[in-house]
Amino acid sequence: MTVRDARPDEAAAVAELIHELARIESVDSDVTARQVRSYQERDDSGIIVAELDGRVAGALTFFVRPGLFHGGHWGCLDELIVTATARAGASATRW
Repeated sequence: MTVRDARPDEAAAVAELIHELARIESVDSDVTARQVRSYQERDDSGIIVAELDGRVAGALTFFVRPGLFHGGHWGCLDELIVTATARAGASATRW
C-alpha cells in the first residue's frame, strides 16, 4: 500500500469514495469530480489517498485554519473512507 497526495486525475475516484461514505451513513452526496479538484486546488485543504494494487482504496481529506489559542495553525481531518473491498481485505490480514 502506498499513501500519498491525491493527483488531480484521481478526482473521480475520490468523489466515488465520498459517495461510498455517504451510503454507509445512509445519506446522499452529490459531490462531483470537479468539486474534488476545486478542493485540491485550495491552499488550506488537501486529500491524501491510499493506493493498493494500482487503485485508490481510501482517502482522507483535511483542512488547515488559523487558531488563536496557540497562535498558529491547526489541522482538521474531515473525511476518512476506505473502500469496502480494502476493508474486507484488511480484516483478513493478521498483524
